[in-house]
Amino acid sequence: MLAFVGVAALAFFVGVAVGTVGDAEGETAARPTPPTPSPTPSPTVATTSTPTEPPQIARLKSSLAAQEKELDKRETALDSQASKLEQRAAKLKTRLAKVKAREEAVESAEDDQESAEPDSGMDPIFDTCGEANDNGYGPYSSDEPEYPYYDDRDNDGLVCET
Repeated sequence: MLAFVGVAALAFFVGVAVGTVGDAEGETAARPTPPTPSPTPSPTVATTSTPTEPPQIARLKSSLAAQEKELDKRETALDSQASKLEQRAAKLKTRLAKVKAREEAVESAEDDQESAEPDSGMDPIFDTCGEANDNGYGPYSSDEPEYPYYDDRDNDGLVCET
């Protein structure tokens, strides 16, 4: 590139010098116009060195990286907690379903007890066998309608034994 500029400049000076010499010898011929130098593109400079960043930016980048690590740890901990909470929620749903089923069974038993009429041949149902015995009822064998309402602890087919 520099050689091209040098050649163009040399050609310009040689042309000016030739034109001046011709005038000095008395030539009357038209002077040739000197060649105009063509515009040369400015050389592009390629830098290969990397600019160093100010220490403040380096500190900020380091701080940002540390904060990102901390956030990743916290995110992992939150994911773990969310998993544990989902498991607990599933267990609670199961327990709730069991409680509802037991409540319905109790309500059904209460409805059955209320619908039992004295003339149907069934004795009134008490909360415990002790109450039934105190009121003159019992014992009941497994083929009697009162049997399922009381606990047969010794599994001998009789409840409310005295």
